[in-house]
Amino acid sequence: MFIKSGDILSISHHSSITFISQVIDVNDYENGGQVVTVKLTKDCSKALLFEGDTLAIAFKRNDEIYNTSCHITEINIDRRLFKLAVENEEYVINKRAFERFPVSIYAGVLERESKEQFVAVIKNISFDGLMMCTKKPIEENKDLDIKLYLDDETVTLTANVVWKINNEYAYDYGLKIKFMEYGQQNVMRRYIDRLKNKQISLIEGSN
Repeated sequence: MFIKSGDILSISHHSSITFISQVIDVNDYENGGQVVTVKLTKDCSKALLFEGDTLAIAFKRNDEIYNTSCHITEINIDRRLFKLAVENEEYVINKRAFERFPVSIYAGVLERESKEQFVAVIKNISFDGLMMCTKKPIEENKDLDIKLYLDDETVTLTANVVWKINNEYAYDYGLKIKFMEYGQQNVMRRYIDRLKNKQISLIEGSN
């Protein structure tokens, strides 16, 4: 399942802004996946986009809404466009119950052993794990206390660092959730449902 020129994307940024834009060009990415060139619209300025930012995107194909994550590789103000690297070839169908759903949300993180605090962006979430992106180097097997900022609600959980990858702009970490209260799972589920509904509304409303 690949993104094509002319596709309408719903784009979610960790500034809590979700907007739509059109794909104007698609090329192969050097590390696999795609480089997608997208129109820079007025709504983009509300999100305060920067190169390296992580985004969650959705698009429609054969009456299904597909979701994946990506990051910004270039912003060209003069040409009114920006480019997205879509490395992940795994796409999630919007209407299915989510196991791991692409997002772009802020998180406050406390490393338990060192007591050091820092900010990260969550790239996908599920009830048993999440992917976190940050410029902070962290050793594997460290425990982290994490607060997710989901619109006007928060979710707190404890997770363990399972794996680490150094990418072009920061580090990606795979985290396994060790503790999260049941009520917090309901908050997360409501957030994902709102995000799915907003994506559908934006994409179908653009047709």
